[in-house]
Amino acid sequence: MPGFYGNYMHTLDAKNRVFVPAKLRSELGETFYVTRKLTKKALAVYSPEGWERLQQKLSEHPDTKVGNLKMFLFSHSISATPDGQGRILLPPDLTEYAGITKEVTFVGVGDHLLIYASDVWRAEEAEQAKLANKEEMCLVMSEIGL
Repeated sequence: MPGFYGNYMHTLDAKNRVFVPAKLRSELGETFYVTRKLTKKALAVYSPEGWERLQQKLSEHPDTKVGNLKMFLFSHSISATPDGQGRILLPPDLTEYAGITKEVTFVGVGDHLLIYASDVWRAEEAEQAKLANKEEMCLVMSEIGL
């Protein structure tokens, strides 16, 4: 099963374009989707299949339950097709949400990618290192059958 792994640093250019690494583009496909990440100060990037799964899952619930979540995700989403140089344009509403001004880091999280402002990613990594409890993670892995 394909997935997204590792992290890759790149720079936003003066026109708000960022290079998407070829390895990630091959997994994402020709056109993919970028939206706000609810639980992080980051952007979430989905392949067409991942985007379809997300929409399908949300459509299984009434708008009275998921309407605000759908509005949060879809009202600030874009479909992105890299240009000939492998760059996508990140609109101002998305860069502002994630605090992206210059350096960005693509972070693989298995079924999708996150795009962080690199300084936010470094702070997130440092916080994770402080909180990482290997025994707790082993317990979670055991509970979910890994």
